[in-house]
Amino acid sequence: MSPKKVARDIYDAALLDHIGLNVSLLVFRALRLFSVFGIFCVTSVISTKLCNLAKVYFQAYAVDICTIILFVINIYCVVLHIFRETLTVRRIRLLDHPQREFYRSVDISIAHVVRAECDQAVSLVGAASLGLSCGAISRFIIDGAQLNRIISLAIFPVMLVVSMYAITFTVASRNRIHKPTVIGHVFIGLILGVTAAVLLNVVLFRDQFMNRLPIATFDINSVIQIQLLISIIVSASALVLCRIAYKKILKSNNSYTARGASYRATTVRRKFTSISATIVSSDLQDPVKNMSICRILLFTWFFGSVACVFAYLQPELRFIAVQKLNTCIAVLALVLGLCIADIYSTWIGPLVYSHRWRCSWEAGANIYAMAVIPLGIALSAGVLIALPLMVGVSRMGGSWFLLLSVVLTAIVCDWIATSLFPGEQTNAGPNNVQIPLSAGFLAVFGSACLTGIAWMLAESSFSWILIIIASVLIGVAIWTAKRRILRLPLRPSA
Repeated sequence: MSPKKVARDIYDAALLDHIGLNVSLLVFRALRLFSVFGIFCVTSVISTKLCNLAKVYFQAYAVDICTIILFVINIYCVVLHIFRETLTVRRIRLLDHPQREFYRSVDISIAHVVRAECDQAVSLVGAASLGLSCGAISRFIIDGAQLNRIISLAIFPVMLVVSMYAITFTVASRNRIHKPTVIGHVFIGLILGVTAAVLLNVVLFRDQFMNRLPIATFDINSVIQIQLLISIIVSASALVLCRIAYKKILKSNNSYTARGASYRATTVRRKFTSISATIVSSDLQDPVKNMSICRILLFTWFFGSVACVFAYLQPELRFIAVQKLNTCIAVLALVLGLCIADIYSTWIGPLVYSHRWRCSWEAGANIYAMAVIPLGIALSAGVLIALPLMVGVSRMGGSWFLLLSVVLTAIVCDWIATSLFPGEQTNAGPNNVQIPLSAGFLAVFGSACLTGIAWMLAESSFSWILIIIASVLIGVAIWTAKRRILRLPLRPSA
């Protein structure tokens, strides 16, 4: 039996076990093939019905509009696949497979494993794209559509499938798991936000936008020609890239023997004067942890850029219904602050470092540095993450100070809650402690109450009181963290 078939059998068996179906592999594959065919048929019918509607509403421009819409849908699927393979845990799975030791023992190539895992998603998405194109082609051939339109519709599924394989193989051909780049996520969030703001402006203010558009110079045939050229170039480039990346994977010792996706060394420079800062910084170097922060940065830069661009395109809408805007800001800031607080309290919070800080204090370390540095890093990260939202909120006429206050308050409340309640020690080691439910409830309840106070103060002339409240809470958080190091409350597992 060939290694390719073995890899496919292993993946199908694992997928079948995960779904929970008690059938054989042959029956499972038949069901999967039937589902792919069903997706093709359903999307074909939907595409045909939508083309009929386009023919009624747009008449002579129906073929061109449907071609452009299908092109945008396929490009959107390609972009989503890029995000999935590069910005999620899927990227780490491609390079550091959890069953790599097993595949190494049976001498199965990485290329076969990646190909078997990629075929599932490609078959479903490809069937949907093929169904949309076939439905449109069958409808417009009857109307005598031009040849370049038919070729464009026919090449879309090829472009999508080849691009998905090329993206997956390119990611899998890398030799190391690099840390997610913050600049890349910020750039992607900025581009998506600007695009979304422009589209939102076009949808909400269509008449105003159409008056500004130079219709006389707009040629739909040129758009179709450019679209066809882009499809051909993308398909050819993806095919070449797919072949190069697949050969590179096959040449990488043809197995997981020496590869195994080694992590880049995360050495921390000894430029910190405090050993606690060195420990906290080293614990934040994990690629999975960095990926979580990059996702939040993508979110904040997306909405921040949407607010800035929308305020620039529609300046007359600024300062309208500021009170309702501040209410939305408070809710958004509360959700963002709780997400940031949960991440950092789970990674570098006082509950996580209980044993380590206690041992360091007994060895002569500075207890104030151990209490202040993790909290300072979490608060600094909260300010930097919320910065694009603060700019967008100020451009829309809202209170950026309200947003910043709520985010920092949520982080400090979570810090205090995890310091007060004893954690439940797991069997993974002394530094692996599960945060109790009572601490989470106190953090959410306290953050929600302080958010209401901050919202009321932001509408008055007493907003400076928020600075006093934040200062007091930070002092309480430092005191509770210090108290936890000295007393070390911990409830042992049963």
